[in-house]
Amino acid sequence: MKQKISLPENPFGYTPKGFVYEYIKNLSKQNNSLNVLDFGCRNGDLLNEIYKQSFFNSAVGSDLDGTAIDIAKKLDINVDFRLIEKNHRFKEEDNAFDIVSIVGVVEHVYDQVSLLTELRRIVKNEGVIVVAVPGQHFFSFLDMGNFKFRFPKFHKFFYRLTHSETEYISKYVSNEFGCIGDIEAEKAWHEHFSKKSMQSLIDEVGGLEIIEIDGFGFFYRILINFKYFLPSFLKKIMNRLIAFDMKNFNKAELIFILKKIN
Repeated sequence: MKQKISLPENPFGYTPKGFVYEYIKNLSKQNNSLNVLDFGCRNGDLLNEIYKQSFFNSAVGSDLDGTAIDIAKKLDINVDFRLIEKNHRFKEEDNAFDIVSIVGVVEHVYDQVSLLTELRRIVKNEGVIVVAVPGQHFFSFLDMGNFKFRFPKFHKFFYRLTHSETEYISKYVSNEFGCIGDIEAEKAWHEHFSKKSMQSLIDEVGGLEIIEIDGFGFFYRILINFKYFLPSFLKKIMNRLIAFDMKNFNKAELIFILKKIN
């Protein structure tokens, strides 16, 4: 069932981040001293918005990308933003966080079991991990995130044309964070998940239970690809179509609420 999202109060709209924002807001009504971790926080936009609304007591934002963390640290908010490394172990003791959000990350990670095992360790008993991943569905093959793996020569030509040789090498050849773009080099694929494949992963991790599944969009992969090539004045129209799609369908992006059970 689609999570009810309050617009315009929710700054992220009908997106996985919008879901997490709404979920933390509702959780904060029951517990006004939440300890939150946003794993893969990028530039800190999610934590910035929930900080403005005082939805948590303390928060940590972590990411593998040092450039993104540098941007996050410039936000004037009381959040501990950390640069991490692959297979990172947090300094926190067991059962440190009430909620962990991990939006658009698992599909980029090679050792998913180790990652979720560590997140399970630091979330409290009966606490939750909110995982957002691309959904495996009819249009998954249109994922532009795999363009560089399917057509590496053409991707190289296009990226060098629109950016520079130096940027291409830095991001896709000699990435200092051990990635190809934003995907771990060992994985080299932007994975999509079905409900069954996520359940298999959770079973392998152990100690977690899926208590809720939600989702957004169906035609998203088509629409976002078209949007990329449109002139600015047409992007606004496409944004409306994307918002309609994300609100009314639930296949392109999946949300799994995981509860720690032991």
